[in-house]
Amino acid sequence: FADRRQPSPSEVWLTSCLSGPLPATLEQEEAAGEEVTQARERMYIWRDEAATDGDEEPEEEPAFVQAKLTLELDFDKVADDPEAKAAFEAQFVADMAATLGCDPSQLDIGGLEAGSVIVDFKIAAPADGDGADPGALFSALEEKVSSGDLCIAGGAAKGLVDVTPTPPSTDDLAAQKMREAARRRYTEYARLNADLAEERAAAREAQHAHEVATTVAQLELDAASADEDRRRADERRQEARRLAEELYAEQLAQAAAHKEAMAKEYTQDTEDAASQRFWQRAQENLQQQQRARTVLQEQVELGRREQLAIKASNAAAEKEVSAREQALQAAEAARLDQLEVEATTARRTVEQSARVEIWNQLQADKQRRQAEAEAAAVAERARAAAAAARTRDASALAPPTKRIPVQLRGKGTHRPADDAQTTTERNAARDEWSREIDRWANSNLEIRSASALIYLKEKFLGASSEHSAQLIEAQLRNDFEGHGKAEQVVQIMAPAFLDKSKFCMFGQSRSSLGAGLVPSVRPPAHGDPGRPSRRPASGSNASKVEFAWA
Repeated sequence: FADRRQPSPSEVWLTSCLSGPLPATLEQEEAAGEEVTQARERMYIWRDEAATDGDEEPEEEPAFVQAKLTLELDFDKVADDPEAKAAFEAQFVADMAATLGCDPSQLDIGGLEAGSVIVDFKIAAPADGDGADPGALFSALEEKVSSGDLCIAGGAAKGLVDVTPTPPSTDDLAAQKMREAARRRYTEYARLNADLAEERAAAREAQHAHEVATTVAQLELDAASADEDRRRADERRQEARRLAEELYAEQLAQAAAHKEAMAKEYTQDTEDAASQRFWQRAQENLQQQQRARTVLQEQVELGRREQLAIKASNAAAEKEVSAREQALQAAEAARLDQLEVEATTARRTVEQSARVEIWNQLQADKQRRQAEAEAAAVAERARAAAAAARTRDASALAPPTKRIPVQLRGKGTHRPADDAQTTTERNAARDEWSREIDRWANSNLEIRSASALIYLKEKFLGASSEHSAQLIEAQLRNDFEGHGKAEQVVQIMAPAFLDKSKFCMFGQSRSSLGAGLVPSVRPPAHGDPGRPSRRPASGSNASKVEFAWA
């Protein structure tokens, strides 16, 4: 690689494998011992063999010419049927042997390819060595194909290509052997490293188990020693207490004896002699009590010092146990950290593939959301078109222009007239508009919905105030909310909703409110101003009902 400015990573790896042991592995080889040394010597032998084998001449391969001949035939007819394919190959070998003047055994068909019919075949040298060279046969065949008159197996030959593989050079063979030697060396090193890792792991586990067992045994011994020390201290304290009690009892007995002796002497001696003896004996008794008290204090102090020494010993033992436990915990934490590092390395490898899978899923979700958004947009456009169609259908239900109330006509569509004529025309137009709504409701709505619409329409027309008209409008909208034809109902009533004063009773007096309906002349009653009362209409059919608006 000396003629290249920057070698590739594979070239660097191959060079390092062939140049000798890597510095990073020397310590592992020395620790492994004789087995690694023998393996390294075997690797060097493989490298030397690979280097010397590259200088030898490559083995001679049997001479042949491989070519591809194109024939104008239907590939499906030849290749689909196994019998037709076998017959075609036999005919091809026979015709080609006759054309070249060689033995059929020198011809071998490798396969058929599409594109008319492309035959992949070989021309081998004769087995006995007598006969034309394969190269000369190929040259003769090439001349015949170029003339355009050659026909093989029923198809005209249109193209001939030489596809004979080039034999590998000496450098290529040497490089291949060097790569094989490097691969063997890498495999041996990998196996040795794996064995070393297993041995070290086993040694660490054994050492850890030994340390744990030793520590547990030492802790048990320390606990037994502490129990024995506490037992001895308790025995010493009990012995000191017993001695003190015996001494105190003895002193009490001596005092009682002294008192009896003093009493006897007091009765025998005179008062002065008795008093002197009593004083002397009292002094002696006091001194004895002081000595007994001093001994008892020394015994108590000795017991207290022994307790303090035992406590100090217990504290030191606890500190030592705590230190050993901390050391064990630190060793266990180090071992867990090592295991966690190894698990993290494995988990990162798995997470990399998981990230790729998540990215693919995100891309798929993004495409799916885009498709759903496009479908929603198409549905929204369809819904808007359907709403526009319903609006057009509702507008078509309105009466002709000449029968629409005057306020809804365009400018210039009516002639001026006097107030009486205008009022009469408006009343007639309102009545006709009301009848058109009745007919539409009866033909397009179910009985209950049609009755509700007609009732609320008449209630709206008879409203006695604008506030009542607004309440009735809100009631109509609420009753038909969610109905399949709510938009059409609102559009039909829209002229009256827009100008309530020209449709409702509070805007002007009306001579007629429709067939069978007359305005009420009663004053408003207390309660809901928009609530109707029913009574038969005078001058009309008895089956009809008048809406008298209170």
